[in-house]
Amino acid sequence: MPAWGSKEPLLGTIPFAVGLPGGKNGDFILDMSPSVVARGKIRKAERHGESIPEGWALNEEGKVTTKGVVLPIGGPKGSGLSMIIDIFRGLLTGSSFRGRVNDHFKDLNKIQGLGHWFMVFQSEMFLDSKEEYFEKMDILMNDVRESEKAVGVERIYTPGEIEDLKATLQRQKGVSFTRLEIENLNKVAEE
Repeated sequence: MPAWGSKEPLLGTIPFAVGLPGGKNGDFILDMSPSVVARGKIRKAERHGESIPEGWALNEEGKVTTKGVVLPIGGPKGSGLSMIIDIFRGLLTGSSFRGRVNDHFKDLNKIQGLGHWFMVFQSEMFLDSKEEYFEKMDILMNDVRESEKAVGVERIYTPGEIEDLKATLQRQKGVSFTRLEIENLNKVAEE
């Protein structure tokens, strides 16, 4: 995606994920990209011949479009977030950075150059016990979910909760695909 104010696709839409185990009220799993929308949603719309909402992408001239390169979330904030993720997972790991990760959708034979960076904390280093950590996580998750709702909001979700509910439903009922997606998967299987 372009840096804020640019039209050149220079920064990656590298995911940023934070997972924290929770107690009775579930885990906290934030898995997001610093772009307005996941690039896969734009690719999916393109495969289906659908347009995307304005504000998701720029065309080659740098104008807002319903097809094109994905934009950063929150303008300069998303651009800055993308840069720090790129520094951690690309520059500091010796991997590709600055949008130079090879696109596996375009050429499966090229090395991607994709790097990863992980940071792990042990809660007892900061708190007296694991139990204290889980008690505090339960309070936080509960307080967020039970906070006063804005007008028109039926339910407040914590990060990862919607995805967890979808995964549970898919385990029960299966994953739905469009006919075009099934045809494409069959082509790949035949290859």
